[in-house]
Amino acid sequence: MMSDRMNVSQLIARVGETDQLFLTQPTPTLAIERAYLRLELVKLSNSKNEQLHFLSEAAVILELAGAEIEDQETSVLLSAQLAAVYLQFHIVTHEARYLVVAGQILRPHSNAEYPPIFMQLARLDAALNKPALTKHWLTRWLQVLKRMESKPVFEGLEQYPEFAEVRHELWFEQISRDADASIAQSIPNPITAVHS
Repeated sequence: MMSDRMNVSQLIARVGETDQLFLTQPTPTLAIERAYLRLELVKLSNSKNEQLHFLSEAAVILELAGAEIEDQETSVLLSAQLAAVYLQFHIVTHEARYLVVAGQILRPHSNAEYPPIFMQLARLDAALNKPALTKHWLTRWLQVLKRMESKPVFEGLEQYPEFAEVRHELWFEQISRDADASIAQSIPNPITAVHS
């Protein structure tokens, strides 16, 4: 995905670019990026109406793309992103129905060895106040993450408000430290120091 913390105008410009590109090259990867950019705009917006608008757009983009998918890997990718959209809907509205929808999207993929599925399942169960399942999914997430040669960009478990109730748990702190260490190990050390 793009966003190395793009500002609002950069995000909006990229939304325009990807929307135009999608008209001629409608790929699942581009649909995922289009939805991701809208999720980033939700995080930057203070207007509930604006947030709901971007989330609705993201959901429609992913649901339409999902209707045309034939391969399992792409289906899992789209499902993880769509579940993230519905979890964000829950954060914005506090309506439990979005957790039900996220669960319906995620549960069929719970055996996929794909870290975003496990992360979304952990977030879902944390939001449902199920700490044992939250720990289970975060443990599975970390196991798969450690086996990956190319680690994803990760901003830490603290970014997810669903984990507020378990942040103080020793197991959560350990998983968080292990995830940070695993990601750090995959970042190559510079050969020479960079001076500014």
